[in-house]
Amino acid sequence: DLQTVSSHTMQHFSSVDKEVAIVDLETNSYRNNIVAGCTDGTVRLFDGSFRSSGGGSGGSNGGGMSEVARVKTQFCGGVAKISVSEDGNLICASGYGSLSLPTAETPYAFSSEHVLLFDVRKLGR
Repeated sequence: DLQTVSSHTMQHFSSVDKEVAIVDLETNSYRNNIVAGCTDGTVRLFDGSFRSSGGGSGGSNGGGMSEVARVKTQFCGGVAKISVSEDGNLICASGYGSLSLPTAETPYAFSSEHVLLFDVRKLGR
């Protein structure tokens, strides 16, 4: 049987209540991180080591995964796909842009022509 060993609830705090969902996950076993691509256009790194303390419901107070880094990308329509290099040092992200037409009330998402590359060794500096 599979068991949940850790979980993390993502919350987005802003003036406009906006829920954030994880679109794509990759493991970075070389650095022991979990990399998440999110609908708010961020790439987030979580500490992937298992925790024995707390109740296992996660977050910053529950003994689950903790967020190590967060990078806001130019993908205002959200991150679509992420990939981690074999050595764990690079993260590649693709995503969606959004565009508003003069006649439309809401913007629509389109695939961005950009691919972003992040060096994990430089995050948080």
